[in-house]
Amino acid sequence: MLQAESEMEFQEWIKALRSSTESLLVTGAGGDRNTSYTSLSSAESGTSAAGSTTESYSTFAGPMDAGRAAILSQATASFVARVREANPVCADCQRPEPDWASVSFGTVMCIECSGIHRSLGVHVSKVRSLLLDAWPRSLREVMEAMGNLRANQVWEARVPCDLEKPGVEAPREVREAWIRDKYVRKAFLGPSRRTEKEADGVKGQEEPNAVLYAAAIQGDLAKMGWALAHGADVNFANGKERRRTPVHAVCQRGQSLAALAFLVLNGGAVDVVDDDDWSPLDLAMNGVPVAGGGACGIGGAESSEAEGARRQLQLQQQNQLSITSSTAMPLVSYLLSKLELKGS
Repeated sequence: MLQAESEMEFQEWIKALRSSTESLLVTGAGGDRNTSYTSLSSAESGTSAAGSTTESYSTFAGPMDAGRAAILSQATASFVARVREANPVCADCQRPEPDWASVSFGTVMCIECSGIHRSLGVHVSKVRSLLLDAWPRSLREVMEAMGNLRANQVWEARVPCDLEKPGVEAPREVREAWIRDKYVRKAFLGPSRRTEKEADGVKGQEEPNAVLYAAAIQGDLAKMGWALAHGADVNFANGKERRRTPVHAVCQRGQSLAALAFLVLNGGAVDVVDDDDWSPLDLAMNGVPVAGGGACGIGGAESSEAEGARRQLQLQQQNQLSITSSTAMPLVSYLLSKLELKGS
């Protein structure tokens, strides 16, 4: 559901919708569609397109017009332009000039495919309009760090040769079958273990949880997306790292807002604590270095040091968040906003 946050924003939306409607009346929409894909899951699940949840949307046709561009802030307008240039076609049906996005996957899609994504539920795909929704920095960074190419390298890694991806003219039931097979059944994923290569050969194979944790430290959304698609637990407590979660790992490094937001969008908890009672916010605020990155983390045998660090953190909190690293400030702000929402 789209919801304006103020009367001014509501009026701006009305202007944009009127402009888009006028554009549709001039250009027209619709046309006959041809079937190109049959669901892999229909025989197994017994679910047909006729029995599925559907939504009706108007279509924004053509490039962004002046009416819609006027409602965007300069930062958002620049972001939309970059995202549309990097993702010129829908991730699921290849329709040109997509105006909608799934922040869960970091993909851009057309309005018809966005309706199908909505029918999957927000636990699968969180949908936003590039043109009508607000785009805070955290979501902008997720979209620009991921994108259709990286996401489809995961979600369409192994499409059977005898199956054709839906095209622009595919009817809704064909698109829905493809999207459900792709994101719900995960029918097109590659191997469930990731092989990491080094210059001198193959390093070995890692399980999804290990890949997710390492990718969180690196801020690598493509690897994080792979791990989550293959069943990694977004709140996996790493026993080798004081039972810190991937959210802890991102905040411990304190550099990637995109990685933090991506984890939270996919169910990452911001209020968990590790074996030393440190939360992700504690780590982001205190700038604790990443273990193995040239400095030691907090170990169980160093309880006095851990206690000293906690006292230092309390002093920082009393001094209105005297954060040691400016790169961590966006993460701290993001975590505080999420914790505030959780507590309200």
